Amino acid sequence: MPSPQQIINVAKSGGDFTEIQEAIDSIEDASPSKRYVIIVYPGTYSENIEMKDYITVRGVSISSVIRGTVLFKDSVSADCSLENIWVENGTSNKFPITINCNSDTATVTIKDCQISAFWSTNAQVKGVFDIQRGILDIRRCFIYCNCSINDTSVFQHTIYSLQGANVSVVTSYDCIHELVSSSTANDISI
Repeated sequence: MPSPQQIINVAKSGGDFTEIQEAIDSIEDASPSKRYVIIVYPGTYSENIEMKDYITVRGVSISSVIRGTVLFKDSVSADCSLENIWVENGTSNKFPITINCNSDTATVTIKDCQISAFWSTNAQVKGVFDIQRGILDIRRCFIYCNCSINDTSVFQHTIYSLQGANVSVVTSYDCIHELVSSSTANDISI
């Protein structure tokens, strides 16, 4: 039997919180038997998100937009997820999604999302996912990366950047990947 879920609403007005990170920070007792779902109502939330264990951030629709980055970092040792939401890095020139969990078995699930990366400055690696440690399970997503700046110093244009020595598994099911690059001299890959 699935564990009961605690619900927190984030909305530009009328929710429990107006920012997603405020909702995440308010959770101090998430566990396998007490999972949380943060429901994000339509709007653009210009913020960087740092996820925690046993939390799902779920958009009401794909018009729920995080303009910033989502970080699954060393505090994540179990499972957490993003669902039905659009994440774009805006003008930050950073990976929209970074996965660097404190366990090789920590699972990050991303479902029914749109993930967009726009790069306008020089960087050694440009892409959508910076995966250093953990398991990424991505399903039914549209993943777009625009590295169209003609930059001969860039080492790699990619969707999935596997930079860590501890990456366990990356699985992608029923996803559409689009990588736009004007580079002629660099490694371009998914």
